[in-house]
Amino acid sequence: MNTLNIYIHFPVNDKSFGEPTEWEAIWAEISILIQRIACEKETQLYYHEQNKAASIEILKVMEALEGQFGTIDCETLLNMLLEAAKAEPCEAIFEDFHGVWDLDSQQMKYLEANTVLNAMAQHALNKKSIESEQFLFLNLRRDFEWHRANMISIFQDHRNQAIPTLVHLSYCIDFQSLEDWIAKNRFPRNYNLDDFRHIETHPNYRKDKSPLLGGIAGQPRAAELLQTAIGVKNIKDLMNIDMKHQCYIWFEYENDNPQNRYHGYHLVKPQSHQRDTAAEKKIPETVKDVLKYRLESKSQPIELGFKW
Repeated sequence: MNTLNIYIHFPVNDKSFGEPTEWEAIWAEISILIQRIACEKETQLYYHEQNKAASIEILKVMEALEGQFGTIDCETLLNMLLEAAKAEPCEAIFEDFHGVWDLDSQQMKYLEANTVLNAMAQHALNKKSIESEQFLFLNLRRDFEWHRANMISIFQDHRNQAIPTLVHLSYCIDFQSLEDWIAKNRFPRNYNLDDFRHIETHPNYRKDKSPLLGGIAGQPRAAELLQTAIGVKNIKDLMNIDMKHQCYIWFEYENDNPQNRYHGYHLVKPQSHQRDTAAEKKIPETVKDVLKYRLESKSQPIELGFKW
């Protein structure tokens, strides 16, 4: 398995929060990005306590002016989200000097001490030879001023060596770019096309099992939906929504295997194919929130009328 190390930079500049009319949507965006990271088994989220505290102070001012954005205040909810994502605090290392290399100007800008990017650079440089370790800088609201789209190049200047060390780090700013990076860097998933336990028309179908809609012909679609399925770290299985059939689909992990293989079935009742609301209760609310956000960002629920 791969380890997807994600370092989150919370916004600390007033301009990053825009106008008061945007504040609630911005907070919702921050929340859903953390939830999305929590819904990927291979991720490890890091944050910097000083950066988080500075951002919370701004959020508190926003709440004082506009009121809470929900039933829980931002500080409490943010801590809950980070805990659910099993996020860990990171600390910068001061043995060396880190600088951002701007490929356009061909100049280096030294980073301020005690920053998220400093800690990330040190971690990445320590593990740059390990292929299974991937690194991403999640720059919320573009708060860290950087104009290139996908990558940050960082030098580690040892000062006492002639040649500094260079590491290229991936960089993203929003939900879609985060999803794209995860899909590109996670360990490949494989769908078991030889599993017929959920194919109602197959001799190997097991009575009363939740069916895979479409039978054998539905397996390619299930294999495609597996690639965008999500879950939580304490459940090995994955979940998604099949908008074609207007129901959830569940992917069962076939124990620890080098193929990272799954088989799937829809959360509908056998024969009648009505949605199985009892089975749907097994889906964590965080997973439902992320799936809903993903689809709403593409206007699919409005067009297809999925009932949550």
